[in-house]
Amino acid sequence: MLKCRIKEKSKLSRLEQWVKYLSATVPAGEEIIPGDEMFTQLSRIEKVYGKDKEELLRYEAAERAEMDFVSAISSAELRGKEIGKAEGKAEGRAEGKKIQAAETAEALLDMGLSLQQITKATGLTEAEILQIKK
Repeated sequence: MLKCRIKEKSKLSRLEQWVKYLSATVPAGEEIIPGDEMFTQLSRIEKVYGKDKEELLRYEAAERAEMDFVSAISSAELRGKEIGKAEGKAEGRAEGKKIQAAETAEALLDMGLSLQQITKATGLTEAEILQIKK
């Protein structure tokens, strides 16, 4: 008679765990080696593929729907970032032009040009130029 020592589950080698798993006669999906992430995931997969055809199709449809949802959220997030980045650049350019116009107006005021000339040169209103003059 062949004698073999029974080891604690935590002390089984990976090979011994696989032998135990493959030789087990438990219902599909029942955890044979609890606490081991790989075998836990394998048991979950067995539960899914041990189902009848109609139930399996429903499960796969639900999985696809979940993946589509995650993909849609991810795409929307990326698109939102792109839009935000474009808006930020546009605002930055507009602000830069406004600052440049104000600096130009200040230089033209120092040169003694009239408000009408400065308005024409910078695109600023007379009120904006008077604000700079103060």
